[in-house]
Amino acid sequence: MKQKSKGLKRLLFATMNKGKLRELRSILQDMPLEILSAGDVDGFSSVEETGETFEANAELKARAAAEIAGLPVLADDSGLEVDALDGKPGVRSARYGGESTDDSKNTLLLLKNMKPVPWSKRTARFRCVVAFTDPDPKSFSPQNPSKEVITFLKNPDHVYFAKGKCEGYILEKPKGHSGFGYDPVFYSPDHGKTFAELASSQKNKISHRAAAMKKMIKFLKEYYAG
Repeated sequence: MKQKSKGLKRLLFATMNKGKLRELRSILQDMPLEILSAGDVDGFSSVEETGETFEANAELKARAAAEIAGLPVLADDSGLEVDALDGKPGVRSARYGGESTDDSKNTLLLLKNMKPVPWSKRTARFRCVVAFTDPDPKSFSPQNPSKEVITFLKNPDHVYFAKGKCEGYILEKPKGHSGFGYDPVFYSPDHGKTFAELASSQKNKISHRAAAMKKMIKFLKEYYAG
């Protein structure tokens, strides 16, 4: 594990996804935290996402990372839900094209499956669930967590969840070169652009992950103040 930055409390974001890490660090830039990634932790390995919901997968990743690193952890699970595909790819968004896939293959398969769908029926949304946990039960005693953060007690550990979503449409072909995942085909009608056409600073204010983190930040401020 890399050397600790002086005066900052550490928070591990349990991901190897560089896009997610950049986005989270931008969202949390005003908090006095050193945001570590999974790549900063010796012995960290990817957790098999066996859950059937975003909440379940976020919890799996958070608990596994906290046990390995011995640090407070944020973990997220997010994905794209397309109405015309009965909510798919959903929790399998990152593996939509198969277990050995990438963003390009996933997007191409999505566009293929959406080809006969008219514009009015191409509605979709990004969803994100962020989970927070701390392996030290002595420090885990916030008294008044934000009402926007859902709490689950799983003796002897607590896990706190925050949720966010962003509504849009699936384009017929990719547009834009920023972002990652399905961003080039996810069109935001409120902004008249795909997520891949937005500046990262703008996306980080309106994305599903930003919506979840705005709720989680309120909790984290209370948690670390305590």
